[in-house]
Amino acid sequence: MKETVFTLLFLGSLTAQAQETVSWDFTVEQSEPIVEAPIDVTQESSVVDIVFKGVLMTDRIFIDDLITKLTFKGYNPGEELTRHVKVYLKARWGGSSCVFDGDCTIPSGGSAEAMIPLLELPLSSPCKFDAVLPELRIESSGTAVSQPLIFEQQQDGGALTTLTATAPVKYLSGTVADQDGNPVKDACVCVYAYIETTDTIIYSYSALTDEEGRYTVRVEHGNNTYFLKLSANGYADYLYDYFFRLDENAIIYPLPNTDFVLTNSLDFKADQLSTIILPETPDASWGRYYRPDRISDEGVVIFEREPSPQANVPYVIFPNEDFSISLSGYDMENLPEAGCELLDKDKQFGLHGTYQSRWAHNWYASSPWFCHVLDNTPDCTPHGDGNLPRVGAFRAYLIALSNDPKFEEPNLMFVGERTSVTELQTITSESGMIFDLQGRRLTAAPAKGFYIKNGRKQVVK
Repeated sequence: MKETVFTLLFLGSLTAQAQETVSWDFTVEQSEPIVEAPIDVTQESSVVDIVFKGVLMTDRIFIDDLITKLTFKGYNPGEELTRHVKVYLKARWGGSSCVFDGDCTIPSGGSAEAMIPLLELPLSSPCKFDAVLPELRIESSGTAVSQPLIFEQQQDGGALTTLTATAPVKYLSGTVADQDGNPVKDACVCVYAYIETTDTIIYSYSALTDEEGRYTVRVEHGNNTYFLKLSANGYADYLYDYFFRLDENAIIYPLPNTDFVLTNSLDFKADQLSTIILPETPDASWGRYYRPDRISDEGVVIFEREPSPQANVPYVIFPNEDFSISLSGYDMENLPEAGCELLDKDKQFGLHGTYQSRWAHNWYASSPWFCHVLDNTPDCTPHGDGNLPRVGAFRAYLIALSNDPKFEEPNLMFVGERTSVTELQTITSESGMIFDLQGRRLTAAPAKGFYIKNGRKQVVK
C-alpha cells in the first residue's frame, strides 16, 4: 500500500516513457466458504474450486494486472511432501486454461501462530482475472499420507490465498503554465485513485515541475481509475475530477491531450455577465450581484439583486468597470468548502460555487441533471469535452437535479432589489434586456447572428 497524499494535482500534454513493472502480494478470501482445506494433500487426489470475492476487482486487482503466483500458508508438523498440482483459470464465457502444471514441495514447519508458505505455485502462464468473480480450479495428486497438514482458512471456512500480481509502471509527462503562458515552477502534480464509497485514497503518485514547468510522474497499477489535481503557491487548484484510465499500452483516456493553465487572478469586464464566489465579503461597489431566488410558474429562474454580498456565497455579477482579483493573497490549502445556494427544500435547482478549476462533474450520477456555466471567460467552458462543462476557480455554475425539460436551457431573469412594491415594475423594466453571447449588454438586437434575451438564446438570420 502506497502512502496516501491528499495534496492532489494536474498534468498537461502526456506521453509514456520506459516500461517497468511492479509486483505486490496480498491475501484474498473465497467468496463462498467451504469446510475442507483448500487442498487436502493427505488424499491420493483432491479437487477444489476457489471463487474469489468480487471486491478483489475494485480494491487491488485490475483487468490488465497479471497474477504470477498463488501461495497457500499454514503449517506442517510432519515430514516434507511432494505433490503434483494443476491450476486452471475459468474464463468468463466458459472454458478454462491450465496456468500451472508441476511438482511442488510442501515444507515441514510452521505453527498456528507463525504460518509459513506450504504451497507456492509460480504460474507458468501469468493470468488476468477478467471476471467479476475470478474462479480457479486446483487439482492435487500424489501418494496418500496420514500426517496432519493445516492450511490457513478464513474465519468461517474456505481458502485464504496470497496472490502475487504484477502490472506495468506508467510515466506521465506534461507542462504547467500560468494565465500569461509563463511556466510554473514547483507546482505539485498528483495522480490518485480512491474508493468513492468510503472516500479513501488507495494510491497516490506526485511530482514537482521544473523551471520550465515540466514534470514527469510515475504511476503504478495502470488499469486503475484515476483522478488528478495540481497545486502551486499563489494559484487556484486545478482538479480533473472526471475519471480517466491508463490502459495496457499507456494510453490515457478520456483525459484531453492538451496543456493546462493555473489561475492566479480573476479578471472581470464591465457589464459582462460573469460569476464569482469569494471566501471573504466581496466589495459591493464592484458591480451588481444576483442570487437565485425562486422559479416562476412558467419555469423562469428569477435572480434577485443582492445589495450586500456575503462571503462563501456564489453570485452572478455584472461589473461596473474592469477589475481583477489576485489569488496570491489567499491561503489555498485552508479555504472553506465551496458555497452552495439551493432554491427550494427539494434541492432541485441552485447556484453552486467552487474554489478550484474543475469539470462540473456529476456528483449525483444516479439522478437526471443539467449543468450550466454562465461564464464565457477563458477559464470557463459552457460545454466541455463530452458535454462536460468546465468551471473556473472562484466561479459559480447552475445545476439542476431534475429531468424537467425546462432546465435543459433554463430561462433566466435578473431583477432589482426585492420589495413588494417595486418587484413587478422591476421585472417588467429589466426582463427585456439584451446581451451578446459574451454577456455584454446591447442596446438593440443585432442585425444578424445570436443574442440573449430574457435568458434565452435568440438568432437573427
